[in-house]
Amino acid sequence: MKIFYYTWSTCLAIMLICSAQSRAEVDPKTAVGLWLFDEGTGRKAEDVSGKGNDGEIIGKPKWVEGKFGKALEFGESSDWVQVKDHESLQVYKEYSVMAWINAERHFHPGTKWQGIIAKSNNPRSFSFYTDDQKQFLIAIHFGGAHIVGLSGSQFPLKAWTHVAFVVETGKAGGKISAFTNGKLTKETPRAELKGLPGDEDTQDVVIGRTHEGSRFFGGVIDEVAFFKAVLTEQDITEIMQHGIEKILGIAPVDPAGKLTTTWAAIRAQTRI
Repeated sequence: MKIFYYTWSTCLAIMLICSAQSRAEVDPKTAVGLWLFDEGTGRKAEDVSGKGNDGEIIGKPKWVEGKFGKALEFGESSDWVQVKDHESLQVYKEYSVMAWINAERHFHPGTKWQGIIAKSNNPRSFSFYTDDQKQFLIAIHFGGAHIVGLSGSQFPLKAWTHVAFVVETGKAGGKISAFTNGKLTKETPRAELKGLPGDEDTQDVVIGRTHEGSRFFGGVIDEVAFFKAVLTEQDITEIMQHGIEKILGIAPVDPAGKLTTTWAAIRAQTRI
């Protein structure tokens, strides 16, 4: 009986190790803003990254059911989330930004765009939009260059879509990678991408709009994430599939809460 018990325990341990090692290794310390919108009430959108970049809810967006837990539905030109600028949100070299969206429209009336999340305008660390071409895009403005990365794919209305961009810079230039529902859909090399605004961009982060005055989002936004790191396709896919809480180890693996060991703890205990 003891032999069976030890054999079963060993197999279970190996299964946990293999499962943990097959998952993406996203370093939680690189997250500078994680807004899950799971509060369901109140005027604050908590940043669960630990960096303290909580957002103030402006206007009257509605708390609704999201892709994971609760979410915010934006419908008016006075609805958004405002996150005060902080040095942790200032990007110099690279970043990854993503969200779940369930859009009612592709662009704000009277414009060609609507904003998911943005930081400043000029210099601009990023403006993450959807547009009248039924795609999503990111725009960066720094050092006299206006740099745009496109999604390479269209997305439907009134359905959940996971959208993400990864921006990399280098001495010889960089690239912008777009991901739709976890899949790389377009890669845009740009010679001008030799750096990012950093502390030259001191504007707040806004969610549900951009810093231009009329590009407000219409629809639901959930699980907004901002990392100072280059995330891989696997990283983004697993965040999309399992949610930020599980992948970053800030929630039980089991949805019912029966298993208290987190993926982060498993990885820490099993690395060799």
